[in-house]
Amino acid sequence: MIHKQKQQSHRSTIRWALIALISLGISGKTPAADGEARPVRNVIVMIPDGCSQSIQTLARWVKEAKTGQPLHLDGLNTGVVRTHSASSIITDSAAAATAFATGHRTTTRFIGVAASEHSPYYNKTLPFLTGFEPEAPAMHPVASVLEGARLVHKSTGLVATSRVSHATPAGFASHVHDRGMEREIMEQAVYQSIDVVFSGGARYLVPSGSSYKTSFGKEWGGARNDKENLVDVLKERGYQFVDSSETMLQVERGPVWGMFDDDAMDPDLDRDDLHPTQPSLAEMTQKAIEILAQDEDGFFLMVEGSQVDWGGHSNDAFFMLGDFLAFDDAVGTALDFAKADGETLLLVFPDHDTGGLTIGHEFSSFPPSYSSMSIEALIDPVKDANMTLQGLLPRIPRSGKNDAGDEIFTTSDVITAFSKNLGPYWEKQLTSEHAEHITNVLNSDSSDGSKYSQIRDHINRNLTCFGWTSGGHTGVDVPLFAFGPNPVFGTYENTDIAHLCAAAMGFELKAITDRLFVDVLAAFPDATIDTSSSENPVLVVNGHRLPVSKDYIELPDGQRRQLEGITVHAPEIEKVFIPRQAVELLKQQ
Repeated sequence: MIHKQKQQSHRSTIRWALIALISLGISGKTPAADGEARPVRNVIVMIPDGCSQSIQTLARWVKEAKTGQPLHLDGLNTGVVRTHSASSIITDSAAAATAFATGHRTTTRFIGVAASEHSPYYNKTLPFLTGFEPEAPAMHPVASVLEGARLVHKSTGLVATSRVSHATPAGFASHVHDRGMEREIMEQAVYQSIDVVFSGGARYLVPSGSSYKTSFGKEWGGARNDKENLVDVLKERGYQFVDSSETMLQVERGPVWGMFDDDAMDPDLDRDDLHPTQPSLAEMTQKAIEILAQDEDGFFLMVEGSQVDWGGHSNDAFFMLGDFLAFDDAVGTALDFAKADGETLLLVFPDHDTGGLTIGHEFSSFPPSYSSMSIEALIDPVKDANMTLQGLLPRIPRSGKNDAGDEIFTTSDVITAFSKNLGPYWEKQLTSEHAEHITNVLNSDSSDGSKYSQIRDHINRNLTCFGWTSGGHTGVDVPLFAFGPNPVFGTYENTDIAHLCAAAMGFELKAITDRLFVDVLAAFPDATIDTSSSENPVLVVNGHRLPVSKDYIELPDGQRRQLEGITVHAPEIEKVFIPRQAVELLKQQ
């Protein structure tokens, strides 16, 4: 009860804060230097997935040493964000994305739907945290700030280095009860009329057994089971479809979808070596802003540095640092625009922490003493890396041979590869003893994953001062950064972010939910679901057909009318939701 009272008190505080922000102008007018009011037209949300202030600290030391410059994020810190979900102190990315995209805390793995104590994925009960009370019926879809922005005539965009069907971008564009439903998530995103999408994940646009031939001669195989080619659908809907940095940079106007890998894009450090056709996160951010800013009504853009999180999961400091610095470059791009524009609210925050990175550990004698740790001891192991550890290991050449004549790794191979790709520190510190240990692991019969883990752990404990508490997420608060008219200060719930964005753009999320997601059986009790094609169910109402996860209605005469939202099927609760616009159209027939 005490917890609940605190939670309600905080909600009351936030409610008054939002009213104050609205009265000051975050959703309308802000006093300018000349005394005239000006509108806040644009909102940019940027998410370095899976990190906290520890990687920001390391990145600052590295950037200052290499360039003499601070991080672009420095100076923007305004508060912290609490990260828990409805079912756990430690959130997953799906529940986290749902919180800051829709304003609703939800259950682990849920995307864009309200919390339930029943977990279809785990097939068991996941009890709510003490004091949590859901604000919408279980598993009902809840509207996102991207959907709201579109309905108030703003352009919208999603940029990520993961698949666009991955948890964080999915939270802004999709409504499913499990984050693993990437085919469904991708289809919903295609029919959400998003103006700019830049990411990876092309496999979920193309049918299984088919392939997409890229502009640079590669073929990407498809993974859709419903035989639908969503690349063709996008082109039919007027989208330009690009697949490389070169073709992306040629785009002058939207709408545009850019898919730069069949799966996720590469870690930033590995990109030039593995797939030089992929743009950087900063380049994608720059092009997205350039296109979206052409809309006189403004825009909403979400940018995710997706793989900061993956570096944390891997406990790979090279990976995590490289992608965080790439994210900070993207922040610099957005910040430059916001400063020049004067009408843009920029909010930056992680969705949660991953890995529990610490600067300093007690596993070994490295560094000798925390009372005299030097800058060099901290940054030299990572500052000159041009490849992640996971990217390096498969590319170490084999120059030796065993008694059977098979090629094997030598200590010289290891030392040369580490020095060339991770920096000169490794030429000095990777002694023959350490190199021999790594070589023996590489030549062992262990799986590739096990070899990576063994080598990573040996390096972390013996040759760096980085400690890691987890291979998963942690439950700590994360930093909030803000710039623009009426920046926010203080401690915020992750759900507050969604309401702040909605207020900035002049709408209420509950009103958008009521407009987009009407329970069809409440309006039309005789409605049915045609599942003759199990992969493409269709809602049938009085001879009208509304394909699930699409944004149109087929009239009895075969004509199609586009709707302002998608049809959402919630099979776990045996419900279908359609836009109120569709309800009114059906009642007129």
